[in-house]
Amino acid sequence: MKATVKRQRLIDDFAHGWRDWARVAENNREHWNFETHKINDPAFVGPKDAKLAFKITTTEPGETLAVVIDTDRWRGYTGRKPTQYVALVKLETAGTQSVALTMKQFKSETGEALSSYDFATSLILTPGQKLRPKTVKLPWKGQVPKFANLRWEGGEFTPRPRPYLKTGSATADADAVFRDEFDRAVDESVEREEQDRE
Repeated sequence: MKATVKRQRLIDDFAHGWRDWARVAENNREHWNFETHKINDPAFVGPKDAKLAFKITTTEPGETLAVVIDTDRWRGYTGRKPTQYVALVKLETAGTQSVALTMKQFKSETGEALSSYDFATSLILTPGQKLRPKTVKLPWKGQVPKFANLRWEGGEFTPRPRPYLKTGSATADADAVFRDEFDRAVDESVEREEQDRE
C-alpha cells in the first residue's frame, strides 16, 4: 500500500500563535525574525505557480516587510546551491492589509527569480531593512506585526520531485536504495525483539 499525502493550501492560520515557528528577538521592533520549515513538508509544498498570500496588521505606516524563501539550505550534498530569495513588501499604510506574492517577486541577491517551490526548505518573515539594508533605508518603526491566514493561492498541485536526490540521480535507483535500507532496518528491529525475548 502506497502512502499518499494530502496537499494543503493553508500553511498557518495562527490559531495557535507561533507554535510551528522558530522565533528570534520576537519582541524587538527592528530585529524580529520568524521562521518555519513547514513549506518543506510534502503536505505544505507550494503548488506550481501559486501565490503566497497572507494578512498582516501593522501599527505604523511606511513599513517594509521581507518575506524570505530559502531553498536547499541543508541539502548541499545534492549538488544544488543553497539560495535565499527575498520579496520586499512595502506597507504604505498602517492597519490590516492583504498581501499576495508571485514567485517572480522572490529574488536572490543576484536578481534571479524563484522558479519553483519544490526545493524550498524554509519561510522567514522579518523586517526588510534587516535583510536588504541597501534597498530599505529605514528600520521597522512600529510594533511587531500580526499575521493571519498564511496560504497558497491558485496554482496547480503537481507531483513534487524528490528534493533529497542528488542532481542527476535516477528516482528509481534512489527508491530502490531506500527500500533496501528500510527492509534491512526492519529485519534488524525484528532480530533485536527476538533477542529481548530470550
